[in-house]
Amino acid sequence: MANKNALTGIVMLETMWVTRKKDLLDLISPFIHYTVAKQTTPGDIIDINRVHKLVAEDFGYSDMPKSIITKVLNRTPALFSRHDGKYTFIKTIDSEVQQFEKRREECEQKIAIVGSDLAAYYEMHVRRKRKISSDEAIRILQSFFSRHGIYVGTDRLEEQELSPQEQELDYYTAQYIFEKRSQNANEFGYIIDLVKGYYLQSAIYLQAENGNLTTANYSNVTFYYDTPLLLRLLGWRTDEDQKSASELHELLKNRKGRFAFFPQTQREIGNVLYAYQNSMGRPSYITLERLDEQGYTSSDVDRLRGTWETILSSRYSIELVNLPQYKQQTNGAVDKKQIIDESDLRTYLQNNMRWHRQEALDADISSALAIHRLRDGLVSLELEKCGSVFVTTNSALAKNFNKYYQDKVEHNTFPLLISDVDLSAITWIKTGGKSNLPEKQLLRNAYMAMQPTSEMLEKFGQVLSRMEGEGKVTPEMIAVLKTNRFVKKEILFSTFEGGEGITENVISSAMRKITDDLTEEMQQETKKQAEDERHKRLAYADEKARSEAMQARDKFVRILRRSALVIELIVLIAAIWGTIKSWGTIALSVPFVCFALLSVFSMIDTGRGREKIIDKLIVRSANRLQTRIYERRKIKYREIAEYEDK
Repeated sequence: MANKNALTGIVMLETMWVTRKKDLLDLISPFIHYTVAKQTTPGDIIDINRVHKLVAEDFGYSDMPKSIITKVLNRTPALFSRHDGKYTFIKTIDSEVQQFEKRREECEQKIAIVGSDLAAYYEMHVRRKRKISSDEAIRILQSFFSRHGIYVGTDRLEEQELSPQEQELDYYTAQYIFEKRSQNANEFGYIIDLVKGYYLQSAIYLQAENGNLTTANYSNVTFYYDTPLLLRLLGWRTDEDQKSASELHELLKNRKGRFAFFPQTQREIGNVLYAYQNSMGRPSYITLERLDEQGYTSSDVDRLRGTWETILSSRYSIELVNLPQYKQQTNGAVDKKQIIDESDLRTYLQNNMRWHRQEALDADISSALAIHRLRDGLVSLELEKCGSVFVTTNSALAKNFNKYYQDKVEHNTFPLLISDVDLSAITWIKTGGKSNLPEKQLLRNAYMAMQPTSEMLEKFGQVLSRMEGEGKVTPEMIAVLKTNRFVKKEILFSTFEGGEGITENVISSAMRKITDDLTEEMQQETKKQAEDERHKRLAYADEKARSEAMQARDKFVRILRRSALVIELIVLIAAIWGTIKSWGTIALSVPFVCFALLSVFSMIDTGRGREKIIDKLIVRSANRLQTRIYERRKIKYREIAEYEDK
């Protein structure tokens, strides 16, 4: 499969979900917890902006929306409490911080040891004149992980067809791993730890083969903004409000979304300006903070009335659209099944929520029903295919309307209303994070974040087999899997946004599939056992071939070393004899004996220097012989193993 990087990441994500019910946010959480703990004293208010900035600087999450940070904090109410929209760091997590930093040190040490040892191995096996450095060896290892790391923790690595001529570096990297495994060497354990970190790296960053995964396409979706969100985009509220609103809009715009607002929203904004204008100079709950800061006058507000729609259109491509009507049948009638009882909906919302103004309630109900009419019976669990969605800053409204819609109209579709916080989080998770960090830093980040247990590797192989059987992993499939796991996890957290999550109806049908998944798992078990037996036979065949090749190599080295020693002795004796003969008649004396001994020792030392060079050539030749014998024996013993399988 071409896109091994994406496959590795999504299989790791699936494995984390199957074994621990952990999703992408759980892989990111340690970074956020660590950053909060390093710059916040227990009992203090958390500076979300500073945490956001430090996470981007230290770990490379440069495009992470702040909504991701708040969601992570919401998931751990034992550590972080929320009151009036602010978060307090409740208690110290020194042990978690220490463990995080310890893993950073461990990763550096393991990278250094493996890099040095692997570089020496390459020098004695690879047909390259240029010496490979330790850092380059690690880059080669990570490149190997991108193609074959998905099998390193399983017994399927032996099955990868690697040629010592055509894929020399990959071939000898695999041989190095096999050798360390058979020796039960520490380096093999380090490699397993590093490849698990690589799995996490791929799961967190999920880079596709042509760069970062940015394929969540909203070209068929129109996002209808509510009044508060438009006020933020226009820059009439606080700087922070405008920044967060612009951040969300850019995320959606980059995914080719379309944008609009309804006439009732237009009227609301006009009324906000009118009320603000009338309240100038006297206390009032109607305020537009940014306009206050800039000293707007009544005349300035008059000007805004005529220009704000143009600003939305030219700057943000947000257009005013008419309210849709129920679709009529050929006889002019409307299908009664499509009509929602507005009075019943109003009563439900009034009983479960509070509105300061009747106008706001009417506008929100009109907008929600407009989305229902726009969808016209369209049912899809995917945001990309739902056609229309109303984006609101009122998460309570989204929760309550969607629950009503799920119970009374349709439960098997993407929510009609979604909060701006949820939408920014889902979009970022779908598309993956951007990062300019080098591969080594990414690996270190992933290693620090969370170490999968060794037991997870077996489950990893099972998930891999199933996903490979389903065909090529497409970017669309990755986006769906990432968000499905995310929304499932959100349901597990009743504390999420005070219980105001948007995802109950998104995942209700998926929950019903759990029984089917368990049944399928049982059906797969028999097939898995047969595959395991085959893998064991092939692994035994390869190990037998490797053992015989190693024995032949060692025998070859012994013979050549003995032959070289004999030749060196003959040459040394001949050199000494020739030197003595060249002196002619000599008179024995102390100076002469000393000079003779120095000459002999000089010859021996020169011979030893040549011996080191000769021995290195012998070992390299023996290694190539080992490779040839191993490849021949491997083919032979695998044929026998495959025959036994039949």
